[in-house]
Amino acid sequence: MTQDYNDVFTTTLASRTQYLHDNMSKNSALLKRLKEKGKMRPITGGSKILEELEYGEGDMIWYSGYDTISFSPKQLFTAAEYALKLCAVPVAVSGEELLMNSGREQTMDLLEKRIANAEKTLINKMAAAVYGDGTGSSGKEIGGLALVVADDPTSGTVGGIDRSVTGNEFWRNQVESGSITKDNIKQLMSSVYFKCSRGSDKPDLIVCDDNL
Repeated sequence: MTQDYNDVFTTTLASRTQYLHDNMSKNSALLKRLKEKGKMRPITGGSKILEELEYGEGDMIWYSGYDTISFSPKQLFTAAEYALKLCAVPVAVSGEELLMNSGREQTMDLLEKRIANAEKTLINKMAAAVYGDGTGSSGKEIGGLALVVADDPTSGTVGGIDRSVTGNEFWRNQVESGSITKDNIKQLMSSVYFKCSRGSDKPDLIVCDDNL
């Protein structure tokens, strides 16, 4: 748009808030909850990420007096193995832009605002990725809920562990099959809730869409 610079416009500054109103951040409740619960752990290096798992149970034997107590070694521990996944949001500013965005004419720091925008972009994209199955960007994305919480938990490999193999039942997520209606949703949700509860360890967040 070509502006006609009359006397008033030439001698008067435009009214500015000096604040970028956020119209690009999206809901990231799951990502926020994971962070609050300490489920985001920084790593300092390594070629892969290993998550140690305790899945086996030892034998308990009732005895009296000098009964012979037999013992057979059992496999109690294993580990899930994950590849490193990398992402980045490029931030760039030209020398000309730095020159123009300086001095008393600067109302906001351009580079600082672009960095802040990159951080919001990263959160938006990561918040979406935690729901995915890890196949996005030719398999370069992280594996999210669609991978670890499968509709059919008796198939597929997660973290290098094949859930279809006998003995790996411990690695299968809980599931209730069938159509959800307003009449059975409470019973089905309660059933899954109890299946996912062990002692004081129980679900503290239910993720669902608007319809549910």
